[in-house]
Amino acid sequence: MRRYFILGCWLLLCAYGVVAQNSIIPQGEKLLAWIAPGAEPGDQPSNSSGKLVFINGDGSQETVLDIPALTAHVTPCGDVPTSPDGRQFAFYVGSDKGTIYMMTGILPQLQIVHEDINTMTCTGNPTFRFSPDSARFAYMEYADAFNLDVSPSGRLHIRTTSTYETLATLDAVAAFDIDNAAVATVTFFYNEDNEGIEAEIELWNGTSQQAIASVTAEDRCYYTSASVDILPDGRLAAILGHRCEMGDGRTRWQLYMVDPSSRSMTQVMSDVSPGRYFAPAMTNQLFATAGMDRVYFTVPDGLTNNTVSIYSLALSDMGIAPVIDGQAVVSSVSTKPYMRTNHTAILTPDNHWLAMVRNDANNNARLTLLELAAPELPPIELPLAERSAIIDEMIFSPDYNQLWYVTSGAGSALYRLDLLTGAESRIARGVYGRGVLSPQGTALALVAYETINDRDTYMKLVVYDLTTNSETLLFTGAEIVENKITNQQFVYPLAWRSGQ
Repeated sequence: MRRYFILGCWLLLCAYGVVAQNSIIPQGEKLLAWIAPGAEPGDQPSNSSGKLVFINGDGSQETVLDIPALTAHVTPCGDVPTSPDGRQFAFYVGSDKGTIYMMTGILPQLQIVHEDINTMTCTGNPTFRFSPDSARFAYMEYADAFNLDVSPSGRLHIRTTSTYETLATLDAVAAFDIDNAAVATVTFFYNEDNEGIEAEIELWNGTSQQAIASVTAEDRCYYTSASVDILPDGRLAAILGHRCEMGDGRTRWQLYMVDPSSRSMTQVMSDVSPGRYFAPAMTNQLFATAGMDRVYFTVPDGLTNNTVSIYSLALSDMGIAPVIDGQAVVSSVSTKPYMRTNHTAILTPDNHWLAMVRNDANNNARLTLLELAAPELPPIELPLAERSAIIDEMIFSPDYNQLWYVTSGAGSALYRLDLLTGAESRIARGVYGRGVLSPQGTALALVAYETINDRDTYMKLVVYDLTTNSETLLFTGAEIVENKITNQQFVYPLAWRSGQ
């Protein structure tokens, strides 16, 4: 049954800023953004959380949703909130708990996907995913105190994108992966102490759930984390975090290959994990290359709760090799969405490139890119010149041949990295933040920070034309009266939407 949040009316508002004469946003496209009183997201008054709006090419605004009072977060849902065909966009509105909405194209009617759901659902890619053909999506629903569980799991919802009908609801799921034909899950079975002592690999085929294989933890041991990936040849790869109360009490990672045809589950390797798998952090991830020759997986490095090392598994000989020795930043529910901090790792949808920020103990950050399909090539490494500088935005081009990224610090700027040649170029100097790319990859909408009196800062929204290297102002988040900031608002772009 469909249930829509129907827009009562569309209000045409005027932004403080004045837009350039020519529209930088083509007809049939709109910018979706959160605008509210305050210097930046998180500063909004508790009783005035602003609006979700469409911003048009002339700077005019159309209200899509009045944001409820006490809302802390309005963010895209997961690392890949847009369906592969571009039609659906999922986002989260709430605080520790909130509502997931789905938007189709540029229609203002919003589908309510799930209310009163934990924000963990929208923290990273392993917890919310579309199928490659965009026909279905699946997401995890967690209990309020999931982060205190020694063997966390949740309820998995599988739904269609055409009618939003629920196809299946599966309990005690620790991890899942979705493709066009099936959904693979790792299900935990618990003892009386709520420890996951058995992990079962299951496949949902569109109508029913089938148990494939299972493994039981050793005596006085339990499973703490899981990930699973459907390989192009139909096999599955899975990682389990395994911890024992006896012995040294350290966590180990266990890598398995699963064959649904023979219903077998074979351990490839196990080793000590330098750090624990923390429930609120995406430190247990697994992804295969499209060429079906290699699987990559992450392991907590023990340095922070949300940094990892990366290993590769060659499927030809089952050889495992380290690729990245720690310090790679991944997403975590405990990291506030709007903190000016290093960006979390992002993966191209074709699993060809992995971009990450590595930040060492001395707070020296560097951009690192792995060409997953070419493991013989060394990573591209670009250290930042200034200590404590950060990379707070990264966006791949639609053809995945370029990466745009923003650095903050003394040398704040927008950069472009050509992934075919490895050449880096500075596109524009300025203090930028959150950005969204146009569907064609020809323009980038960016938050820009403007400073007056050498100390007071307000936010603007600009669109940078990547073909002409020109910048257009769309929104100014303040009025300047006698060289002072008044009527301050922030803008947070969520997506560049198209009606096509």
